[in-house]
Amino acid sequence: MKLLDILKYTRCHGSSTEAMFINNYLLPKINELGYDPTMDAVGNIWVELASKEEAPYLFVAHIDTCHRGEGLITPLVNGNIVSVNPKDVNTACLGADDGVGIYCNLRMMEAGIPATYLFTRGEEKGGIGARHIADITPHKLEGFKMAIEVDRAGTDEIIVSQGAGKCASEEFGKQLGDMLGMGHKPSHIGVYTDIAEFGDLIPESVNISAGYERQHTLKETVDLGYVDRLVEKLLQVDWSALTIQREVSDYGTFGWGHYDTPAYDDNYHKLLAFVK
Repeated sequence: MKLLDILKYTRCHGSSTEAMFINNYLLPKINELGYDPTMDAVGNIWVELASKEEAPYLFVAHIDTCHRGEGLITPLVNGNIVSVNPKDVNTACLGADDGVGIYCNLRMMEAGIPATYLFTRGEEKGGIGARHIADITPHKLEGFKMAIEVDRAGTDEIIVSQGAGKCASEEFGKQLGDMLGMGHKPSHIGVYTDIAEFGDLIPESVNISAGYERQHTLKETVDLGYVDRLVEKLLQVDWSALTIQREVSDYGTFGWGHYDTPAYDDNYHKLLAFVK
């Protein structure tokens, strides 16, 4: 399993190449690992390796990117650094945001880490998939103690506060950083990712640096060495030892709160060939 196999797909929300990625890579890979994914009404993909009672941990990654256009690309690799190929300049970005998160989820599934794994759709369009879960099917989130996403630029942050406000406690972020042992520190300068939608139902939700830089642009890069080290550390974390401090719906005294995005119908069911 290689991150480059994910990065070759442009995955703009609602595009035929996003559907190609889901059909030809993501779902078959999940099946190959021995698991049976399910899909909800907007195309979010759920994989349960253990019940919430046994393992109340939700690992989240978003499928879509900020690519333009359709088709496959060929990223450049120089040592550990992956960048956009000059011949692919019309695609607008590399797609490590959030290809890295998808890769991390799959590697943890490959190792059999007991948890629930969620691959969301439309994060770059305002959190379409995550908002659907929180607003329409909140019962799916009830019972989880933590949500973990790997979707932050850089290599040293664990985001505990986003634009919505506090999504996790400082103590939780610090403890997780210590367990990873890579120099990650709690940070309160996050902007937005899916887990911001889950704060009314899940007490601790954090976003870990994914090793990419300059996301959404032609200058986007990702450090493969960092990603491999992070995966190794994620596999070693004792998730049951993390202390839950934050109360659900406690966003602190700052932040813009939740915001509304317009309805977005991409007719995803017309693009997907199958769901196993």
